[in-house]
Amino acid sequence: MYSFRQRSDTKFTFAKHMAKHRLDIPLTAFGPASKHMLLVRHPLAVIRSFSKVLPATLEETCYPALLSLASELRTSRHGVPIILSEDLVRDAEGTLSLLCCALGMAPDPAMLDWEVGPKPEDGPWAPWWYAGSHASTGFGKGGGGPGASAVKGRTPLDPTLRPLLEECQALYAVLSRRALRPRSARPGGGLLSLDSGACPVHRGGTHEYAPDSRNDDTLVGMRDGVTGSFDLVWRPAATVSVLESGFLLGDGVWEGLRLLNGVVLFADRHLARLFEGAAGIGMSIGMTPEQLLRLVYATVDANAMQTGVHIRLMVTRGLKPTEDGISLFTCHASAAGADEALMLDPHGFVATCNSTNFFIIRSHIDIRGERQCQVWAPTPRYQMPGITRASVLGLCEQEGIPCRELDFTVTQVYGADEAFVTGTFGGLTPVVRVDGRRIGRGSPGPTTLRLQAAYAALCLSEAERGRVRTLHVACSEW
Repeated sequence: MYSFRQRSDTKFTFAKHMAKHRLDIPLTAFGPASKHMLLVRHPLAVIRSFSKVLPATLEETCYPALLSLASELRTSRHGVPIILSEDLVRDAEGTLSLLCCALGMAPDPAMLDWEVGPKPEDGPWAPWWYAGSHASTGFGKGGGGPGASAVKGRTPLDPTLRPLLEECQALYAVLSRRALRPRSARPGGGLLSLDSGACPVHRGGTHEYAPDSRNDDTLVGMRDGVTGSFDLVWRPAATVSVLESGFLLGDGVWEGLRLLNGVVLFADRHLARLFEGAAGIGMSIGMTPEQLLRLVYATVDANAMQTGVHIRLMVTRGLKPTEDGISLFTCHASAAGADEALMLDPHGFVATCNSTNFFIIRSHIDIRGERQCQVWAPTPRYQMPGITRASVLGLCEQEGIPCRELDFTVTQVYGADEAFVTGTFGGLTPVVRVDGRRIGRGSPGPTTLRLQAAYAALCLSEAERGRVRTLHVACSEW
């Protein structure tokens, strides 16, 4: 407990208590001038921290006591402000300004920083719990202090603690919905979600991946376009309504991103494609590309992710409204395949795959009797504007590999020496069979392997540029 005076010469006395340590004293006993507030931390952080010192139980996490206090104080004359420790890290000034307003205090910049080391008012629990705070100088400034990332230096959660996390998550969800949220946590409808997981290993399909137990407990970044709130939600609890437009109608856009050495590769190109797609269906994302990229990095940083990460960024139109009438458009494509569908355009030429771009490599004997290879890519008229596709076309020029964009048939695919597909998730993936027919020798060919190596080098070069850059996204409306 400690006291301080503000410039108005008003004296304030502050006392911190664990909710579970509340004595059997009515809240009215503190007097009419007392005000209460609740600070709530994400259960994944609480359980990880607590279980390092003592066995974690539902009661020890304080969530039942916190919710009981919130319910009791909700009926009081002033109610009870609730703040989230994660918001203190993201925007300490905005969060404390809201809290001070609710408590009838003037915000003071001195609240944002402190000196390193123990404090006189720490109390007897400091040796067990305050090491991070003592090493810090502010909210989120070193030492893993107050409200530090829920998963800093994270390891997979002990499976025996998962049932406890599920119990706590339900109580935390109620408290977090009632919390005061700063504007930085509400960047401005629809639904935005950012999920991340292990990158693929190529054992067959272009989207196969190696199982990674860390994915079981990832935090999914979710932004509500109506309220504007942004939250990091435990993956099993990250859900949307069955009336959500993306679920009902596929009404939305998505983008796949890769993280290498802490950097989202080709972020400007990916976000340009995302915003262009949203504009194409008449949907406003409601934020700038820079703001969106900050949310992406907030999500991967909260999960302590650096490399070998695939991110699925999804934006939808939100809850489906009831309308008096609708308009319809039609389209068609022919498809055949196995791990991926190879799609034909309306004229019967090869166009693209259902989630990747397609290439073949054909060779011929020139007039000198030497074998020459040439990369063929379908014309862009009937396919996705692939980021990786564009990179590979540029690499062909850089590496001196002849490359053409042209119309060609499935029969010409059957006779190709090599084939591969490109995509953000799998990079450059060899194709060894089409419609059951073996392509070339039935294994990755030399040109494919050469381009794979060049693309890997390009990704490393992109990552070395770091996160700080200007995004040049051409779109008339965000």
